[in-house]
Amino acid sequence: MELSLRMKEYREYFGWTQTDLSEKSGVSISTIKKYEAGSVDNFTYGNLKKIASAFNLSPASFISENMSDNSPTISNKICPTNVKNCPTSNVILENFTQTLNDDMINIPFFENVRASAGSGAYNDEESTQALGLSKSFLRECFGLYSFINLSVILGQGDSM
Repeated sequence: MELSLRMKEYREYFGWTQTDLSEKSGVSISTIKKYEAGSVDNFTYGNLKKIASAFNLSPASFISENMSDNSPTISNKICPTNVKNCPTSNVILENFTQTLNDDMINIPFFENVRASAGSGAYNDEESTQALGLSKSFLRECFGLYSFINLSVILGQGDSM
């Protein structure tokens, strides 16, 4: 299913107009209309995150393994090799376009598991959720080239 159709389905499921989605996401109404009409060849990843957040979803919820190579793509920002300057900061380097189904990976996130870094941390149940990240982001920001057996946990303590 195309990204534009999925966005429209979520919007209609919530009973929102395009104006409602624009107000809740912070994405302009004209951009929302263009996305839903399919007149834009690529979504910016920033807008996809805002729209997903409005629905209380992750951007990965819009991505399907069954998407064709002709599905709309997302335009992302390449982050520098220095992690401090990755997309969480306001540094913008250059745009590139990637296909959704080739670049995204779901990594298990163990929200209640802590790595002790000092005074200690208590580990609760191991409930997981998936964290959708692009392989290019992981390559550029963390230097990863293998995406096997990845997990995300939180660090806690005073020796970080």
